[in-house]
Amino acid sequence: MEGEFRIDILSPRVGFEDTPQWAEIMERINSGEMPPKDEPKQPTADQRAGIVEWIAARIKEGESARMAKRERVSYRRLTREEYVHTVRDLIGVHYDATDPGGLFEDPQWHGFERIGSVLTLSPSHIEKYIKAAEVVLDEAYPVEPIEYREASKRAMEVGEDHPHYERLKTAGLLDKVRAPLTTAGEIYRYSNPWRGPEMKFPGPGLYEISYTVCGLKPDDGIAPRMKVVEADLDRVLFEQDIIAPEDKPITVTFQAHFSNPPGRPPRIYVTNENKVSRHPRSNAESRIPFLTTKHRRAPWQMKITNQDGSPRYPILIIDSLTMRGPIVTEQEQRRRRECFATEESLDTVSEGLSRLARRAFRRPLYDNELDTYVKIVKGELEAGETFRDAVKTGMVAILCSKSFLFIAEGSEEAERNELNDWELATRLSYLLWSTMPDDELFSLAENGKLRDRSVLRAQFHRMLADPRSERFVQSFSSQWLNLRKVGMFPPD
Repeated sequence: MEGEFRIDILSPRVGFEDTPQWAEIMERINSGEMPPKDEPKQPTADQRAGIVEWIAARIKEGESARMAKRERVSYRRLTREEYVHTVRDLIGVHYDATDPGGLFEDPQWHGFERIGSVLTLSPSHIEKYIKAAEVVLDEAYPVEPIEYREASKRAMEVGEDHPHYERLKTAGLLDKVRAPLTTAGEIYRYSNPWRGPEMKFPGPGLYEISYTVCGLKPDDGIAPRMKVVEADLDRVLFEQDIIAPEDKPITVTFQAHFSNPPGRPPRIYVTNENKVSRHPRSNAESRIPFLTTKHRRAPWQMKITNQDGSPRYPILIIDSLTMRGPIVTEQEQRRRRECFATEESLDTVSEGLSRLARRAFRRPLYDNELDTYVKIVKGELEAGETFRDAVKTGMVAILCSKSFLFIAEGSEEAERNELNDWELATRLSYLLWSTMPDDELFSLAENGKLRDRSVLRAQFHRMLADPRSERFVQSFSSQWLNLRKVGMFPPD
């Protein structure tokens, strides 16, 4: 054969032996390289397809057989999704692992992400986890307390220096002007309601964002599609079709997490994705406030409404923006208080680290296990670090430990064939909620009641009724059916 590639010496156990060579044969048949074109006897297209399908099926069988023969994995690393939910329930911080510099995307096996044998941990992973832990703890325990604030801004504000100020003031219309109208591209650049010393952006955290908008849909066309993007990370925060008449605007509300430090608000802009033109209005007009789409149009501008005032194109109008935050629930505040020492003494440090480690490891602590983390804090204090930074270093060590990052079942010291109550609680919570057990599961595990079949059944139904079980539905169906790839390739 060309290139001295011989088939006759390959194992007939296709898919189980010489797999790379059989995969190459499949590719060459697919590309038409095999059999060589100078061979007088050539297979038909159907025969080629049949051979390729047969080899592919054998290779897949071999992969499944090899996976089945592997030793059972007694522990696996948390997936990126599980890490995010666990950190939120553990410390009350909404960490966005998909941000640039965040955690790596999880490897998959046949589309599934929770395969322990492929969820490995490398030095580069450790670096990411250390950085993630520092970000989480900095937000949970800032140097200066961050207060909840609310800030609003009209999309088109007219100051005294604006040429139309007096005319609008006389007409009583200063609070009724609307954002520049467009049917394409960027509508509302750098949405920043945080202005002035009294309205300084509070700092990192979860924020609720509300826009008051109108969406005008042509009779025979599509609705305008509002898309809100954070400019610095090029991250889509919200996307939805908007249908609302000019005289009856609606309010759309969503939540987003921002990592910006105090005083540096996120840069947000809005676009109308269902665009029809690159430049439907002039730059000069973008500085002119308007009240309705029926206002006079300059000759050089695109006609965007019909004679009766109905829209010719999808039109999006922005009236105002409101941001509230950081949003921290009472439960999240309680979680943060429980884990951090209230007094600058090693006794309170030990108590706080013990509460954090017990919940982070999802089991009781072993003898002397806590000493490692207390010694870290003590060493940092002796090196001259501040109390806050020293305690934070000990907490980072807990969040980067194997007992937190891995879901463990069984132990090297004791051989047993059944899960204990703590492991059962962990398996159940990560199956249905993709996060750590809640207080009720922990309590049942501590009292040794979770393996009771009636108790286990009751907990299963309780957890399914919880909104967090939707994570299982979304995650499993997305992995099983590859739903995350839907929309990646738009139709012709």
